[in-house]
Amino acid sequence: MEKVDGTWVAYGLGNQLARHDVPSGLTEEGAIGWFEFSEKNGTWDVQARFVPTFTDIPPDPEGTPGSELPGADAQPVRDHRLVDVVEALGKDSGLLPEQRARYRLAFERTQGTMLNRGAGKDGLRPLRGLPG
Repeated sequence: MEKVDGTWVAYGLGNQLARHDVPSGLTEEGAIGWFEFSEKNGTWDVQARFVPTFTDIPPDPEGTPGSELPGADAQPVRDHRLVDVVEALGKDSGLLPEQRARYRLAFERTQGTMLNRGAGKDGLRPLRGLPG
């Protein structure tokens, strides 16, 4: 995301819609743009935020290597699921340590990607930060 001539522009937020046959590393990471509009003195003020996401992908029925969650005790993902990584990390949801680490990595990489055009100086930030 970036601000172009005073207007927020969001690029490539479509990973939630892409077809994911098997996990490949980066394609499971994405973001949802979040914009708050408020009128001030007859003009509109826009606060831009983003929500880092991760698409959990079920294992390939053919057993393609890399399609399972890491860890000997990992329970396989049964359905494609779009995860709000901050929400998932903030809950005591029984995440495996590998899942917790993967979601944190997704947050950090997504934040880096979202800010790589200098949008931080224009106020872009995650809707919620990582839990302590």
